[in-house]
Amino acid sequence: MSKTKVVLLRIVGSVVGLLAGGALLCAAAVPVSTAILAACNGDDEFVDESGLFIFGPLGALLGAVIGAAAGATITQKALRQRCSFWRVLLGTVVGCLSAVLFSVTLGYFLPWSERLSLAGLAVAAIAILCASIVAGAVIGSGWKSKPADTTKVES
Repeated sequence: MSKTKVVLLRIVGSVVGLLAGGALLCAAAVPVSTAILAACNGDDEFVDESGLFIFGPLGALLGAVIGAAAGATITQKALRQRCSFWRVLLGTVVGCLSAVLFSVTLGYFLPWSERLSLAGLAVAAIAILCASIVAGAVIGSGWKSKPADTTKVES
């Protein structure tokens, strides 16, 4: 299989993992955080809003990072290549951190950001974040990856 196809398959696996992991952890974070906050204080109105608007995006971000790493690793295993999940996760975290730094720089220093609405800036930041997480996972899955059949029989 050509290297281009291998990279494209890793990208697809990483994107599927990003979407699945983000959705699952976001869906799990809101009820868990709501139950924890409800036990701490009795104000149900505050609990619903904070669980949805604080813990939902944090759960989605954490799930996207872990899901993208898992998707790239599973794709590597399906392609019969050896790779470490921890290297892929490291690449994903580095991609996430670089996207956050770039998005903050984009929103703070560029003069056209004043003309862009806050919603437009948020959409741009989310797109940059998702692309960087996937790129980090794909790059991380390529670090020192080896074919699964490393023992060759010579006659």
